[in-house]
This record gives sequence, C-alpha cells and structure tokens, in this order.
Amino acid sequence: MRALDSENVRVKLMGIQALGKIKSSKPLPRISKLFREDKDAVVHRHAFDYLKDLGAPAEDDLIFALDDGDRKIKLEAAHALRLVWRFPEAP
Repeated sequence: MRALDSENVRVKLMGIQALGKIKSSKPLPRISKLFREDKDAVVHRHAFDYLKDLGAPAEDDLIFALDDGDRKIKLEAAHALRLVWRFPEAP
C-alpha cells in the first residue's frame, strides 16, 4: 500500500494493479482519492479500473465517474453500476 504514496508513477501503477488483483477493499479510500485527485491520466485510468472491478464497495466512486471527462470511463461506470444494482441489460 505504500506504493500508492510514491512520487514515481510506475510504482503507483504497480501498486494499484497488485491491489486490484487481490480484490481487497482495504485500499479503497486511498485509490478513490487517487482517482478523484491525481492529475496523471494513466493513474486516473488504473485507479478507475480498480474501482470498476471492485464493484459494490466502490459504488460512490462509480457514481462520481459518471461525470468524468473521459467518455469511455463514463460508459464503463454506467455498466459497472448496472451490475452493482442488478439491472437487466436493455434489449
């Protein structure tokens, strides 16, 4: 988890990816902050991927992502929320 505080973007990304693989919600507040505040687009994207894969525990962040500047993130957030809320797919 210390990797999330690194100034080195590569180290930060490796930390996000490693924590995402174990699907732990323990680092959620820290990765949420990275998603919302880090200006690096790659860190922003990787943090979102962690949140999206985490699902229901990251619901607030997925809702926040609906207003993201990246259209692809918006669409993926909507899809992730559909799964969290168990809405059926549209015909």
